[in-house]
Amino acid sequence: MADRECTPDTRPYRLPLPATLRWVELDFPCIVDLKNIRLSDHTPVCQLERIGIDLLDRLACSAVIARYAANSRKTLFITEGVLPYLSVDDVAILAADLHADDSSRFWIQDFDNAGQRKLPRGWEAKLKAAPFRFDVHSVS
Repeated sequence: MADRECTPDTRPYRLPLPATLRWVELDFPCIVDLKNIRLSDHTPVCQLERIGIDLLDRLACSAVIARYAANSRKTLFITEGVLPYLSVDDVAILAADLHADDSSRFWIQDFDNAGQRKLPRGWEAKLKAAPFRFDVHSVS
């Protein structure tokens, strides 16, 4: 796999964030392991935590949201590159869980299914097992 394809998010390491900011990343356990290995020689500027989880495991996901909500006053959720792989029902459940959290203030989504899926060269074959499932056109 090319380096470009495995580059983890470095925003908690390079942005001018307050040291008191808590940044929590949820991703598949294997991706969390990869990020931890790739960034082990670097120090984040804020309080960074990574949790390996399958977002389709509703009980585990709800428990993580509840755990952080209990210790937070204001929470921003960012779901980058996540929603396309969830079904409409899964996205609705996630939205309901986030809405039920009193500390949730904002939710940033980077979803656009208005056009064709644009993939880096060589990714098409790799992602055949990961089809886009969320279709905003099927939401009534």
